[in-house]
Amino acid sequence: MGFRTFCMAVCLGAAAHLRAENSPDVVVGVFKNMRDNYIEKCAQKQQEKTEFQKQMDDLIASRKDNEQKSTDMDEKHRRVRTMDKEINTMAKTITQLEDAMKSLNHGKEPEAIEHTCTEIQALLVSVKAELKEAAVQA
Repeated sequence: MGFRTFCMAVCLGAAAHLRAENSPDVVVGVFKNMRDNYIEKCAQKQQEKTEFQKQMDDLIASRKDNEQKSTDMDEKHRRVRTMDKEINTMAKTITQLEDAMKSLNHGKEPEAIEHTCTEIQALLVSVKAELKEAAVQA
């Protein structure tokens, strides 16, 4: 089941069970909680990637054998690409959650969503810059 299908199922299920006037607010609250969790995971993954890169740079600098340096650099780039894919997937999920919240709010963007969009855009710019830098170094 795709993420959009999942979101629609959650919305429809919540709407069926919550007949109160504020039921969209409840669903938006659930989505905000999910979004906040993804933002936290995304930040943790970004920090993990930064720490990993520093550790690998130190390891590579300490190597005397060029073949081992090359192997370590390949491993570093492979793991960084994997981490970048995970970060991009989380960022897309955050964007989808925000789109769903915006839909439930009839197109109105709460301040928190606008703030988060700015954070996501900054994160994506950072990730793209790091990918370009890694490609230049490779």
